[in-house]
Amino acid sequence: MEVFKKIETDRLIIRPLSYKDKPGFISLMTNSAITQNLAFDDAMKTAAGALIIFNKTIESYETENHSLAYAIESKPNNKFIGICGISPVYENSVEIFYAFLPDYWGKGFATETLIKLRDHLVNDTGVKKIHAYIRPTNIASVKVAEKAKFAKASLVDKEYFAEKVYDYTFSN
Repeated sequence: MEVFKKIETDRLIIRPLSYKDKPGFISLMTNSAITQNLAFDDAMKTAAGALIIFNKTIESYETENHSLAYAIESKPNNKFIGICGISPVYENSVEIFYAFLPDYWGKGFATETLIKLRDHLVNDTGVKKIHAYIRPTNIASVKVAEKAKFAKASLVDKEYFAEKVYDYTFSN
């Protein structure tokens, strides 16, 4: 799957990470209210670990084995407010993820992002099935997935998560 340059909603710009995003990315990746729901080990939830992920992501955009992680910025001020991404699961199937800084929770940005990425994947890439793996205690993300028309398929074991997670899916 190719890295897209930019997709927009009415309020957001979703684009590849750039070096200007480093402070916001590190702030996001070291905030325990956010990282408790992310599938990273504890070493990656430190400033040093976040910097490794950040640098590897940016470097990967120039390779065939690129990471499909993107910055999310608000349109009015071009401020970094979160991240999202896409990872292959199997042929014509991907995993999608998103995380926002706490100041941007409860404003509909996650739903807006998920719907835009869902539509991009279905309409522009040929993806047939999209997965969103969500911890059962992450009620806000469950609601986001449901608003974006994802259906709870099952409780599954997922690499990097300590406990079973919900597999919310959207099928084309």
